[in-house]
Amino acid sequence: MKEIIRTVEEHTIKGIEIKYEGGQVLVEELQPLKVTTNTMSRDKALKMLKQKYGKNKHIELQEVVSQKYKVACPYDVFMASARVITDEENKGDVE
Repeated sequence: MKEIIRTVEEHTIKGIEIKYEGGQVLVEELQPLKVTTNTMSRDKALKMLKQKYGKNKHIELQEVVSQKYKVACPYDVFMASARVITDEENKGDVE
């Protein structure tokens, strides 16, 4: 049976929050974010951390760990769930 196969890239974004309390600098590890997207720059990863944990906090990016894997779906299942999209909706997506 024919299958639709796509490569997916999952990124684990690790960061820290730096606080100043009682005359001491405290470093707190943040819960890692898992994101599935085509590309991930360090700037984009930091922006996602700040959106999740607060823009007014001192957040620093530690690392981005990326992993690629392939997924498959039977053609008939894909077509039963698929919808027609416009060219505008398709910008930036994998074909």
